[in-house]
Amino acid sequence: MAEILLAREAGNKGAARPVVIKRVLPEIANDPGVITMFRDEARLVMALDHPNICRIYEVGEIKGRWFIAMEWIHGASLADM
Repeated sequence: MAEILLAREAGNKGAARPVVIKRVLPEIANDPGVITMFRDEARLVMALDHPNICRIYEVGEIKGRWFIAMEWIHGASLADM
């Protein structure tokens, strides 16, 4: 459904923080059902506030591809655990 990218958010005066970008795959980017699920996921997570849930910084669309920019938390992956 999506690809995950590690990025760096550019801030004021050179300040930056690492972020994770979750982006809908291009081959399904025009499927209204996928977009609805993706936006619902973002809306649900944004409504939650818990130390074990990463924060969402931004949700949007660029050139027809929806994305979620979220907090990056360093540590072992679930697969590694």
